[in-house]
Amino acid sequence: MSDTEKKEKTKKKLSKFSGEASQARLTLAMHWIFFGLIIAMVVTGFILYFRMNDSLNTFAAKQLARVARSNAEVISEETVTALENLEFLAAQLEAQPESQQELLSSTAKVVHTEKFGCIGVDGTPVFGRGLPDNDMTLVKDALHGTGSLVYREGVGLVAACPVMRQKNIRYVLYEIIPNDRIAEVIENSEESPLGYQMVMNKEGTTAYVFEGIPEAGAAFLQSSEADGYFQDMFRTMELNHAACDFYSAKTVGDIFVYEAEIPQTDFFLAGYAEKDAVAADLDRIAFLVMWVFGLLAVIFVISAIYLVRVQVRVTKVNEIMMEKNRAEVESNSKSSFLASMSHEIRTPINAVLGIDEMILREFDDPKLTGYATNIKNAGNTLLNIVNDVLDYSKMESGKLSIVPVDYDLSELIIELVTMVRPRATAKSLNFVVNVDETMPHILHGDNVRVKQCALNILTNAIKYTERGQVVFTVSYRAGEEGLGAFTFQVQDTGIGIKPEDMDRLYKPFERLDEEKNHGIEGTGLGLSITTRLLALMGTKLFVSSVYGEGSTFGFTIDQFVLDEEPIGDVRATYKKKIETAPVYHQAFTAPDAKILVVDDTDMNLFVVKGLLKETKISVDTAMSGEQGLAKLKVYDYDIVLIDHKMPGMDGIEMLHRLRRESMNPNQHKPCIALTANAMSGARDYYISEGFEDYLSKPIDSAALEKMLMDFLPAEKIRIEKQPELPDPELAKAVAMLKDRRNRFMAG
Repeated sequence: MSDTEKKEKTKKKLSKFSGEASQARLTLAMHWIFFGLIIAMVVTGFILYFRMNDSLNTFAAKQLARVARSNAEVISEETVTALENLEFLAAQLEAQPESQQELLSSTAKVVHTEKFGCIGVDGTPVFGRGLPDNDMTLVKDALHGTGSLVYREGVGLVAACPVMRQKNIRYVLYEIIPNDRIAEVIENSEESPLGYQMVMNKEGTTAYVFEGIPEAGAAFLQSSEADGYFQDMFRTMELNHAACDFYSAKTVGDIFVYEAEIPQTDFFLAGYAEKDAVAADLDRIAFLVMWVFGLLAVIFVISAIYLVRVQVRVTKVNEIMMEKNRAEVESNSKSSFLASMSHEIRTPINAVLGIDEMILREFDDPKLTGYATNIKNAGNTLLNIVNDVLDYSKMESGKLSIVPVDYDLSELIIELVTMVRPRATAKSLNFVVNVDETMPHILHGDNVRVKQCALNILTNAIKYTERGQVVFTVSYRAGEEGLGAFTFQVQDTGIGIKPEDMDRLYKPFERLDEEKNHGIEGTGLGLSITTRLLALMGTKLFVSSVYGEGSTFGFTIDQFVLDEEPIGDVRATYKKKIETAPVYHQAFTAPDAKILVVDDTDMNLFVVKGLLKETKISVDTAMSGEQGLAKLKVYDYDIVLIDHKMPGMDGIEMLHRLRRESMNPNQHKPCIALTANAMSGARDYYISEGFEDYLSKPIDSAALEKMLMDFLPAEKIRIEKQPELPDPELAKAVAMLKDRRNRFMAG
């Protein structure tokens, strides 16, 4: 054997020895680990046992308190009955003074005369034998005009009630409930777990000790030790009128001490029950749980050994988890990117549409308003594209949800026609609307998503149809349990779809027949979003098409019918809506109100001021969080509108600082997030950060005015009616405005 071979053999032996030594150390370490685990499990088992024992004792105490309260109510019913009977008799004596003796004699036949009687205000007997020793303190409440129920040691309970004569006390009726009768009342609870009982007055002194209680028990209940336990339960008694707790008493061992208020009296039912008589079974449950825990500990150790042997699998699982976390990070990055893009795109759109809205409000020049209308249409198209991308992102992350509300189907259809007809007219297409006039129109469902789906297939039909017509049909079929099946169908004479392209129809970002459709606007997300929305609402899109001739798209969706009233002629309703469409008029004025708008973009501040000009609100502005806080320290505002993403101090940090400044006059004024972030959950996020509400950009002027009305002080808001136009020249001007609006709506 060569020297080289000897060296290699020696290395292998050393390596094997080293490996075996490492394995031995690992085995020894695992043994110690398992031993430590067993010890830990045993200790945990004992801790769990004592914790569970405490919990079971608490449970038993609550049960005993309920039983004591129930028993106290039974005692109350028995004892208060006598007082109620006396009150009834007193009413009869007051109403029939001439039948006094007859009424008293009749009552005496039911109640023994030695336990019932009537005395004068000076204590002299009028009927019966009178009270023991003529002790007037037993009826002192009755002498003051109210009934009473008093306990007298050696006598029992004394019920007393006054008999009135013209607002003066004439007599006092009384009935004695002897001790043996009290004992009969308590016999109802002999089968209960209440143990040893006594009656105490509200001063804490013993009024009556029930038979069967041992001397040691009676002594304990009247001892300072028991008094301390009752003091511990004082707060619980105040809240629940009954209390019970577990104690280890020096003289009587482990017991449950309880007390319960006897309703309509000045007494408490108090006592104690030995733990063995109440919670013995609960102790066995605790022991059983401890043994089960021990068995689980053994199973845990065996599982641990098994897990050591499959370490490779665990490693693979860890790798999978790392990949999952990486994917989640990428998904969050995508969501963050989309939120950022939403903000960056919506900010300039807000400026464009805001200024455009001011042009439409303030100028009457037909050519200028025509240009402004085109800008508005183009801006809304761009906004729809952004919204499609955001909706698709929400679907990808599972954050898009269906929100059903009550809505009017006729309004939904009119909105669709109003939005789509100008596009069809611009392409010289015949746009036909067929609506079943007999179907109901007050429904419950997600009208926003239903309208979105219908709008997508309508706009697609118009985009891909160059000549001919687009027919929009809404029909209805009655269902069961208040449901109705509503079908939205769009038929066009457009280019149609090739059979081989049908499978690509619903894929996102796909454009069919690109050579013919390269000039058509859109993201290619419309049908993908529509199919997913319909799936969320429990339905699907149906499609039929002949290439070169046209296509039919539609869906049938179940909605709850709230009112069977028929929808009627929607075309007439649409025409009336167009004819009566009002010229813009502010919802309110508030010349005494003052708000602060904080935004780092000067154009956005200009837009907000312009949109609120007609409301006469005083609008102050700041272009950074620091500048906004400086103004808030000096001036008093009614509302603060704050943009989120600003350089330096952003809107959320500004809000948090404002809320911490106790000397700031605007510390608790309403703050509204005014931001281009329109991602899912944005409103909940801003409210959780401390904002009162949230408005997304581009700013909807009507939504802005409504929100200001919600948060401005009521005394500063002036609601003004739409101005009436008696002047013929003014009426003519309004007619011209309506005519221009009608021409715009028609395309």
